[in-house]
Amino acid sequence: MITALIPVRKGSQRVKNKNIKPFGESSLWNEMWGGSVEVEEPTDTTDDTTDDTTDDTGAPEPDPQQELIQQLFQYIFGNEGFSPTVYTIGAYGNNQVDNPPTIGYGTTQSPAINAYLISQGLDPDAVFDVNRRPPINITQEQAQDMVQIVLNNNYGTLSARHDWFGNIDPSAQLVIMDMAYQMGPGFNFPNMFDALSQDPPDYNRAADELLDSRYARDQTPERAQQNADILRQLADLFDDIPL
Repeated sequence: MITALIPVRKGSQRVKNKNIKPFGESSLWNEMWGGSVEVEEPTDTTDDTTDDTTDDTGAPEPDPQQELIQQLFQYIFGNEGFSPTVYTIGAYGNNQVDNPPTIGYGTTQSPAINAYLISQGLDPDAVFDVNRRPPINITQEQAQDMVQIVLNNNYGTLSARHDWFGNIDPSAQLVIMDMAYQMGPGFNFPNMFDALSQDPPDYNRAADELLDSRYARDQTPERAQQNADILRQLADLFDDIPL
């Protein structure tokens, strides 16, 4: 089982206090997480002579990549508001480069996304055309499919680029994957990566290096702080484990 630490900010750039606003008789946060944490107790079909990593049906172990991606779904949905039409976010702080057109849960255009939209009978360039009136709408299910595509591609790219990626705690992988979702899998934080490549990983230094960046200062400081908090909690957790 993989356990990830999932904080969520209270709002988004477009909707203040989004996650804690009244939503029916509950809140958006409770609606999102109420069902995601309820799982049935598995039936014990093993005996004393059975390897406890499998059941007597020979079912394979859960795929760590897909378990991480399911955790990331909830994390990203908590940070990215859903938009059925394309939108843009202006330059962050001192960052004078406007961000590319975005749709769904913060998804940008790429060859893989283009191929998916074509498979749905949609023209990718028209979907991402911010000047088109009326804009083309996508469904929430299509937006979720696109997040899945991006996360799968990013996981493969990060695993190939960084030999330490598979050795860090899954919660630290979540942080790296979230940053890649925002900045692309080729993002480069060399000092942070050096801290994570140590044996054992230096999660406190990784958090320091994450916060010492334009990403944290100017772009999305709240989200960067969430990710740094996850790394610091990991540092505290492993400090408490005797070697």
